[in-house]
Amino acid sequence: MKPKTLYCPASSIPFLVSAINEYALAAYPPGGSECAQSAREALQTAAAQIQVEYDEAQQSVVVNRRLIAQMKAAVDYYFESIVVQTTDSVHQHQLLLAVLSGDMMKQSAH
Repeated sequence: MKPKTLYCPASSIPFLVSAINEYALAAYPPGGSECAQSAREALQTAAAQIQVEYDEAQQSVVVNRRLIAQMKAAVDYYFESIVVQTTDSVHQHQLLLAVLSGDMMKQSAH
């Protein structure tokens, strides 16, 4: 695995995990080719790892760099097709795309 560290607030992790899981099922439905099944499994595994391995202290998680493009597609799909558009969802969409592009987005301490 070629690792990439994503820095984002804990409040964004459920959105990222949901986006990846929804996209995995939509893009690679069960019963598809072996390649499609492998892609779906890789995305679902990544979503599970993000959920479990997110480091709240560092506000970061390490992911497979090779999945970043699919994760961006997942975020776009999720926020454009699944989530009702609100000011908050638009902000969350933009934040996750920035995180996946390498920006450091951390929640500031109060």
